[in-house]
Amino acid sequence: MTVRGRARWGAPVWSPIIAVILGAVAVIALPLAMGGQVTSYTVYSLLQTFATYGLVALALGLTVLSGEYDISVLGMYGLGGMLAAVLGADNPLLGVGAAVLVGAISGLVQGLVITRIGIDSMAVTLGGYLILLGLTQTVGGSRTVQIDNIPLSMVLSTPVLSVFSVQSLVVFGIFVFAWLLLRYTTVGRDLRAVGADRRTSRVVGVRTDGILVGVFMTSGMLAGLAGAANAFVLAAAVANPGLGPLVFATTAVLIGGIAITGGIGSVWGIVGGALALAAFRAAFASIASPNWVLDLVMGMLLAIAVTISAPGFILRIRSRRILAGARRPKERNAA
Repeated sequence: MTVRGRARWGAPVWSPIIAVILGAVAVIALPLAMGGQVTSYTVYSLLQTFATYGLVALALGLTVLSGEYDISVLGMYGLGGMLAAVLGADNPLLGVGAAVLVGAISGLVQGLVITRIGIDSMAVTLGGYLILLGLTQTVGGSRTVQIDNIPLSMVLSTPVLSVFSVQSLVVFGIFVFAWLLLRYTTVGRDLRAVGADRRTSRVVGVRTDGILVGVFMTSGMLAGLAGAANAFVLAAAVANPGLGPLVFATTAVLIGGIAITGGIGSVWGIVGGALALAAFRAAFASIASPNWVLDLVMGMLLAIAVTISAPGFILRIRSRRILAGARRPKERNAA
């Protein structure tokens, strides 16, 4: 089956749609079932979660779309926040610039190692994550660093139209830009081609190595920007962000219909996956649910997303239906 066919008929199309619907139902139904109600703050909280982890999901999603996987986005997310805290307290642009620049350098180095030496991206980016985590703890002295710039934090997080914030609006704007880039330029076409069939792409003239290096640089920059923005919103940066951002990003990408084999998926699918997960977080937070319940739900969603995005999953289901339909007339004739 062709990439276009799978994109049209396979799991990538309806996966994020169903996830968003289920998330919306959870946001509305759970508070009502517990005697509460849905307020504008619930939606605001949902969009803030999206703003916090959305760019990490976009960074990871671009690498998965290219047929790779960038574990180091987690390390760059933490280092970006720490650089913003240490360098950007008095000059936020310096902090953001440092986070984005280091992310670009990190992505460049890892991309070159992957393309020139031919080492698997999982191994390379795992090492990159550990290096970046070590740098984060070195820069911050293995402690949480406070940012003495409360006015900036308030500007970024103050509600806009009751449910948005400056941070969430900026993140939505970046997603729109990414969609335009992938939809209307040759970069998007080449990226999907590289993810779908790298060898054929190279034969027809696509600069596969350049695309991959560019993807990893973009991934690093987005992760660094996400970490810096979150640090300014919280007015603090932690030495170790934990696995939460990576788990959220991976689940959002797979629920969003980005095929784990690469080449299939869209930016709006990532948006849908991230919004769905943010909705579930907001829903369970509104009823003061224990953390393990949310972890259980996230784990189930991740397992389902991996299953439905597996190569040939939809095709196998249809094949079984066709075989079952072919057997019925024979059974009737035998009877």
